[in-house]
Amino acid sequence: MNIQHSISGPSSPKGYHGLVMVDLGRGIVGGTFPENSILPRDAELQERYGVSRTVLRAALKTLAAKGLIQPKAKIGTRVLTRNNWNLFDPEILKWHADTGAVDAQFLFSVQEMRVALE
Repeated sequence: MNIQHSISGPSSPKGYHGLVMVDLGRGIVGGTFPENSILPRDAELQERYGVSRTVLRAALKTLAAKGLIQPKAKIGTRVLTRNNWNLFDPEILKWHADTGAVDAQFLFSVQEMRVALE
């Protein structure tokens, strides 16, 4: 498996699905895969990570549930804009910290959520 980042901690996802999900999630949050871009095709991602289609699909499904991506038939998997991301998700918050993607816009979004909750 060719994953560049390792993960640690008790709440880290397990198995290849988790490793692929974390690496792609960090890539999206960190800007390697910019908003509104199309992720590489499944075959390319399978080769990159050395995983089966089932494992890749599970990782992509998890990222879609977090609001990071949207798969579309015949188009590909699009990276959604930040306003679609679930910023309450602890992994997305961690990926922001891990990638240094904590900027003024991100902090403003977190503050808006805090005020809404209070």
